[in-house]
Amino acid sequence: MRKDMDICLFTNHFLVSRLKIMLISVNDRFWSANNHDYSWSNPENGSKPAEMLSLWRIFNQQRSWKEK
Repeated sequence: MRKDMDICLFTNHFLVSRLKIMLISVNDRFWSANNHDYSWSNPENGSKPAEMLSLWRIFNQQRSWKEK
């Protein structure tokens, strides 16, 4: 039973770290695209796309939960 729990915890930790890496790379791509003419955001007001805001919110919530 204990071995199964260890495997489960390791798998969860691995998946969370992979998700963070994905979010960081997507965020970097977004900001580097923002510095060029082909930016994803609206050039009129410089707003972020809705999906980037929701990904960033999830990432920040997880980080604040870990710090508590």
